Amino acid sequence: MESGPETKDRPRPAPLWRRHAGWVLGCGLVLGAAYAVPWHRSPVSPCVFLNLTGYPCATCGSTRAFQAMAHGRFAEAAAQNPLASLLFLGVLAAFAWHAFGLGLVAVTRRDVLPRLTFRPRWWMFALLGLLVLANWAYRLGAGLK
Repeated sequence: MESGPETKDRPRPAPLWRRHAGWVLGCGLVLGAAYAVPWHRSPVSPCVFLNLTGYPCATCGSTRAFQAMAHGRFAEAAAQNPLASLLFLGVLAAFAWHAFGLGLVAVTRRDVLPRLTFRPRWWMFALLGLLVLANWAYRLGAGLK
């Protein structure tokens, strides 16, 4: 084994599983909490905007929508908060992608899934803002709290 400045200073590469493990753990915790925690039994509304104004905020109903999606009540979730229902599907897709990648790393000892790169553009933020406003308008128009 060589010893020299070029081998001592070179950092060790991160383990292959690390790329996927954090995603699997994070998404798994969100999905598990949506399924297992009885958020609907809370006697207090945690939304400060709703408590102060009597109107729902742009994200009101997200927890109920996540929980309904986790329990397979898709129509109820979409009626409660359509944008949160889509976000739940995104979290589920991220969990599945990275769990599959973690499994492949365990079997093949190589990271064979392509890296998904995301480069946000200004129009993506504008679209997200419009979606949040449309979701909020829907909730206000439907009289949901």
